[in-house]
Amino acid sequence: MTLRSSLSGVGHALTDTFHQVGEQAKVVGSQLLETAKHRDHSWHHRLFNLVHDLGNQLIAHHAVATGN
Repeated sequence: MTLRSSLSGVGHALTDTFHQVGEQAKVVGSQLLETAKHRDHSWHHRLFNLVHDLGNQLIAHHAVATGN
């Protein structure tokens, strides 16, 4: 195995991890939004937006990195 193929494997593993973290961030954001609806706390909405945006950014990064 060459250094290049090893680094490529690491890169793919990292982008897959970023994608998974992004998906999980979106789930957490959705759960926070549901909580906010029941409690009507504006900070939940702000946190949801932050987490949701983070999830989307991680997924977009994964797509660019993998060409998908």
